[in-house]
Amino acid sequence: MTKIILLFLVVSLPSFAQTDELTLESTTSPTIIEDGTDFSAAPAEEPVETSETVNVTENGETVDLAPEKTVPEEVPTEVGDSAPEEVTTPNPIAEDKKPDDRPEEVAAQDRVPSPSVSTPVITTEVPKDDRFINHRKSHWITTFGFEGLKYELPFEFSGVKKNFKDREQELYGARLGFGGQLYLGAGFFTTSKIDAFYNGTLFTKIQNAGPEDEDEEVAQLKRTGGVYGAEISQQFGIITEFRTKNPFMDEWSYLTFEPFIEAGLGVAQAYNSVTYYYDSAGVIDEGYRQRISDRLTNTKLGAGFNITGRSGFFMFARATVNRFDIIERKTRTFTKEDGQVPTTAKDTIKDAKMDPVTIFALGGGYKF
Repeated sequence: MTKIILLFLVVSLPSFAQTDELTLESTTSPTIIEDGTDFSAAPAEEPVETSETVNVTENGETVDLAPEKTVPEEVPTEVGDSAPEEVTTPNPIAEDKKPDDRPEEVAAQDRVPSPSVSTPVITTEVPKDDRFINHRKSHWITTFGFEGLKYELPFEFSGVKKNFKDREQELYGARLGFGGQLYLGAGFFTTSKIDAFYNGTLFTKIQNAGPEDEDEEVAQLKRTGGVYGAEISQQFGIITEFRTKNPFMDEWSYLTFEPFIEAGLGVAQAYNSVTYYYDSAGVIDEGYRQRISDRLTNTKLGAGFNITGRSGFFMFARATVNRFDIIERKTRTFTKEDGQVPTTAKDTIKDAKMDPVTIFALGGGYKF
């Protein structure tokens, strides 16, 4: 085996005259086995490159056949023993990155103009007059009005100078309401509202003996009464617009006419009384006093209209038919007929009947 290798080196010696080292790739070098069989070596892995260095002496003997790994050559630096300077290669992806690809917060900061640079901006604003409201939108409303009704009472007394029988007590008062108007479209609207009201007597009447002796009071008649309560109501109507000439300012006024129907229900309390006495110094001596207290429920149905200006103020007129159902009626009656002993009576009546009552109202309000 040794003779074969020496013969191979002697034959190849002229090719080593130019250099002292010969690099052979391990992937192409033949492998010779002692029995003479020649096998081709399998290709080596690419990442590590190996070579064999053969040193030959003058007498043709080999000294070292150990393979050596190639080490990447270091780039020399200008300074003596200092470490090699690290070279950074620019990232092409980072260079090609557009400003819009950055995070939104950073990009937004870059787009903010510098405070020192003033850019003129031309804007056009349509002046808005807050004094006028849009009638074809929903609004809150407040109302206040005056109304009157006639309340039926079952008085009964027969005297020498005065007689009493069933009558209608005239009551006048006011109503305060708050609610909301919802615009439905196509000119239609609906209004939900809650009202508190009070109606009562305004005057008392006193009858004296006569004009010649007014200081001597021989007879007196006084009527008092009142109805108070709360209601909820619902209106449904339509808006129509028109204009009219203002007679005071010589200009046109733009208004809306809003006819509506209304339904509602509520609860109420009523108190009414009449007081009468006549005393002519022993000639005629009679008296009558009755107090009536009612607990009521009320249902109503009516119609009316609003006339609204562009500033939101409006006036209304309304007529409703009210049905008062008397849940409980309490009475207290004092009677003194001429020459008779006075008597007092108390009574409680359930489900007393009363005819429907028509109420007329006139007032105003404001939309906002």
